[in-house]
This record gives sequence, structure tokens and C-alpha cells, in this order.
Amino acid sequence: MSKLVTNGIPIYRRLEYLPQVLVIVEEQDYSSIELLVSDNGMNGTKVRDALEANYSHPFTFRQNSSIVELP
Repeated sequence: MSKLVTNGIPIYRRLEYLPQVLVIVEEQDYSSIELLVSDNGMNGTKVRDALEANYSHPFTFRQNSSIVELP
């Protein structure tokens, strides 16, 4: 059994780069990859849309119901 590797991608307002990054993650030949994309709930459905269009591996999507403010 392969160990799970998490790829974390923080995205704020640079969504134009996300499709390219998703393609790179998808091209990895390691079988146990978990993908985490974080935008702090800033971009509505755009992150999910990019995942559906550019990432064919199974994924779970969760989104903050509101923006998390820094203290």
C-alpha cells in the first residue's frame, strides 16, 4: 500500500494559473495523491469549475461558507 501524499495549492486571486497546476499534478505517476486547493472561499464556483475541467482523478470538494478572517 502506497503512502498518501498531499499536494497543497494555495490560490487567492491567481486563478489563471490553476489549470496548469492541475495538469501537472494529474501527470504525476504516483498512485496515492490527495489534492488540496485552498482559496479561503474567495472565488465562488471558479475553483470547482477549474477542477472539473482540468482534473480527471477523483476528488472531494469542500468550500468555506464564508471567508475566514485573519486575527
